[in-house]
Amino acid sequence: MPISDAHLARVLAAYLRRTPAEAAQLTVPMRLLSDGGGFASRSAGGAIAATRAR
Repeated sequence: MPISDAHLARVLAAYLRRTPAEAAQLTVPMRLLSDGGGFASRSAGGAIAATRAR
């Protein structure tokens, strides 16, 4: 199942609640996710990689 913009936005928002000092660095991805332009889509031309912190 592909990852959606909505899912990424929820995960990123949760991350920023835990690490608010990084919010300024992540404004562009947050804006792109909220615009709903298919940021998570493979056809968007970008690559997204994520790992779970241990």
